[in-house]
Amino acid sequence: MKKIKGDVWIILKKKFIASMTAVLLLTGGVSAALADHGIEPTAENWQSFDLSVPGYNGSNTTSNQTKTTTGALAGLKLESSNGETLDVRTYSSAGNGSWKRSVTGGNTYQLDSPQEKKKNVALEFSTDILDGDTPVNGTWRSN
Repeated sequence: MKKIKGDVWIILKKKFIASMTAVLLLTGGVSAALADHGIEPTAENWQSFDLSVPGYNGSNTTSNQTKTTTGALAGLKLESSNGETLDVRTYSSAGNGSWKRSVTGGNTYQLDSPQEKKKNVALEFSTDILDGDTPVNGTWRSN
């Protein structure tokens, strides 16, 4: 086997790094382009959210994900809820999951998600009747 000289090796290494960088940039660009055209992220990917849930039994929803497996449990990693407890469920025009009561920041939950595959699903958070506006953030997936 022929030995590669130092300068040639450096050039090959730079070309490889440039190629990998281009692939990563193109992949990110395709993901952004799909999101801009209303194509929802798939359910296996954890998607971050940062919302304000209106107080006094108000509610707010995350952006949608498209389910890939009918009836699979949703996952929620609730990073922060400003010290408040909330209720959460999966939410869809195709039907909602049951409410998970008294969730708090710093915890991970599995949520009922009965929707069929290929349906858009979001999380719906609701505050308690006596609580004010509550900021929440974390990550979630619908499968």
